Amino acid sequence: MLEELQKKKIGMLFQAMDADKNGVIDENDFKRLGENFSSIQKSEMDFNAMFMDVHQTITTLADTNKDQKVSVDEFYTFWDKTLGSNEGYGKFVTGFAQSFFKILDSNNDSMITKDEYGTFLKAFGADNFDPTTTFEGLAEGSEYITSDRWMTVIEEFFTETELGKPGNLLFGPM
Repeated sequence: MLEELQKKKIGMLFQAMDADKNGVIDENDFKRLGENFSSIQKSEMDFNAMFMDVHQTITTLADTNKDQKVSVDEFYTFWDKTLGSNEGYGKFVTGFAQSFFKILDSNNDSMITKDEYGTFLKAFGADNFDPTTTFEGLAEGSEYITSDRWMTVIEEFFTETELGKPGNLLFGPM
């Protein structure tokens, strides 16, 4: 069962993915996220295709009533099952983390900079705070986040049940 802090963080992720703020995650949200990234991220990457892949995966795994929409309750249930299973965690969370690292790393230098992180927040509509302090925590004082550090950040975001870890701040202050 999800701990209270995990539920709060997963709720923040849901809100970030619910681009049109209608209370469900559906294809339109992922189209909008792809468009948001395409319009502000300087990259040759096909963000629309990447986000449609994420949409397909989440809908397939989380949409229990098969209405092509994922409600917040379905999202919580999905993450509860995923985080409660070593296989589910390894299969989905690792892939999720790797996909989002590619999305953030706009110049393909295998590092995420503060500016790239800021673009990530802006595209998700989670840019109502100065990302500098949050980035410094995520990067542990470095000027960039490596792929290995990113995997740790994602693990902290999904699994930590106490406030002290930097990964808890992925989508901003709690």
